[in-house]
Amino acid sequence: MHFEFPVTTRLYTEIYTPESTAEDLPIIFTRTPYGVRTANSSYGDYRLKGAYKTLAEEKYIFVFQDMRGKYNSEGKYALLRPILDTSPTNESTDAFDTMDWLISNIPHNNGKIGMTGNSYNSWLAAMALINPHPALAAVNLQGTPADLYIGDDFYHQGAFRLSPSFGYAIIEHEQRGFKFENNDAYQWFLERGSLENINSAEFLNKENPYWNDFMAHLNYDEFWKTRSITSYLKNTTVPTLNVVGWWDDQDFYGSLKIYEQLEKHDSLNLNNLVAGPWYHAGWEDPDDYYKQIHLGGSVSTYYLTEIQAPWFKYHLKNEGDFSQAEATVYRTGKNQWENFSEWPQKENISPVKWYLNQGFKLSLDKPTVSNSYSSYISDPKNPVPYMEGTVPGFWQRGSLGWKADNQSVFTNRGDVLTWVSEPLTEDVDISGSIKMKLCASTSGTDCDWVVKLIDVFPSNYNPEIENTKYDMDDFQMLIADEVIRAKYRNDLSSPEPVNPNQIIEYKIDLLSKSHRFKKGHRIMIHIQSSWFPLIDMNPQKFIDIGKAKPHDYKRATQKIYHSEMNASYIELPTMKKPPKKK
Repeated sequence: MHFEFPVTTRLYTEIYTPESTAEDLPIIFTRTPYGVRTANSSYGDYRLKGAYKTLAEEKYIFVFQDMRGKYNSEGKYALLRPILDTSPTNESTDAFDTMDWLISNIPHNNGKIGMTGNSYNSWLAAMALINPHPALAAVNLQGTPADLYIGDDFYHQGAFRLSPSFGYAIIEHEQRGFKFENNDAYQWFLERGSLENINSAEFLNKENPYWNDFMAHLNYDEFWKTRSITSYLKNTTVPTLNVVGWWDDQDFYGSLKIYEQLEKHDSLNLNNLVAGPWYHAGWEDPDDYYKQIHLGGSVSTYYLTEIQAPWFKYHLKNEGDFSQAEATVYRTGKNQWENFSEWPQKENISPVKWYLNQGFKLSLDKPTVSNSYSSYISDPKNPVPYMEGTVPGFWQRGSLGWKADNQSVFTNRGDVLTWVSEPLTEDVDISGSIKMKLCASTSGTDCDWVVKLIDVFPSNYNPEIENTKYDMDDFQMLIADEVIRAKYRNDLSSPEPVNPNQIIEYKIDLLSKSHRFKKGHRIMIHIQSSWFPLIDMNPQKFIDIGKAKPHDYKRATQKIYHSEMNASYIELPTMKKPPKKK
């Protein structure tokens, strides 16, 4: 059944109940900006036959709602509406008022509500945690944005995520996807020459409010701070299951940070983490491969049937003796689920530094030479692509699977420097936070630094022994990555120029991962200064990039230092080996 419930602003809502049941049932509630019902689709039918199928078999009342101002709901829409808005209503109050109505008006409910969803839907569920309704008994967050400037959809550490942001602005404003000529977003953005040229009559008519907001708020100002949800999550009173995908290219940062924020107040042990080998929303994909990367079985099926379903059943129906570990984490490379008492893992972990050395060697030995560096030219007219082959628009399949690409395709470029270890003589297991100290200089007054941590497979890889259907000889598997914009190195709110050719120490947080570098594999680091058009091209000149002209974009000489006084290294959270038996 579906209906519009009578409140001051009517929010379109559909309710699905089991055909026949004598028992009172809990409610699973999803709020969405994606359209509950359109002329061609039913969101409820789509979810119940797909990602919610296991839950539907357990019998719940399902509720789907268009958020304020979207599709069939009344009111004014705001992209990630500020939490402290001047209006008395926001997504938190809308969730509370809806739950109040549902409990009072849906027959045969048991008085308990659970919320779930991924991406924007998950952010809406997280908003309900700010002032939770008494009936809210469980919240399953999946791929949740937390701060769109620091590390989620639109910016990363001050670097503008061009293709995702442009595409999203078009979709939100015009309800359509942008058609790139020859489906080649890389070439299309490159030919525009600057961000200012993109905001022209031909493309955006200078009337797209979302794009205009991106250009008006290039620094971390109040516009972004009021949209950062972590500042408002002060209490943990509702059981919350946070789901993170290791290869989530949209909201990996947010998913981890919301878990960490809730954990600060979790005296009742209600906050838990599940981290798996997934792209954004990949926890709904039953495949046992991520492109060529073998996952050792359907990891998503395990999550949906062995974690999510019994977790909801326990908290909403008081059934089962389900006990969730603090952190249930999938170790890639080893292809195995593991339980931890905390995350990031600290117990039994040693931070081990792998140093960049002369000859592009990565080793445990700290450099002893003086004034040693490697250099490359970063050219805005020839930026490094973020994925192999033709690069489509981010929302036209440019977001699917690129983190599983073989990174070796980029190593034949002169503007991608790589450091690699010798083949490992034993397995190296990492679990926890990965940090990079980069000592570097640029001939310009601003630039970007992109760091990738890579697992290099051996040349004699045997698919039969590894139980995989793909030949992975010398495959370079992306484990962790991040970008920073140099002018924000000290403060995201107050950019400052870089002194040309001055050696600066950059601290880069690659967040946390769990992975096994197998015996015979090698550990590799990639360093580059462009990642296009995932990240906009830096003019390599201290300037308001939104107003930069094509002639402002300059080539720059980048130097990576690996000397005794200026040692660059990546710090890996390495699991300690048990003592060998005598």
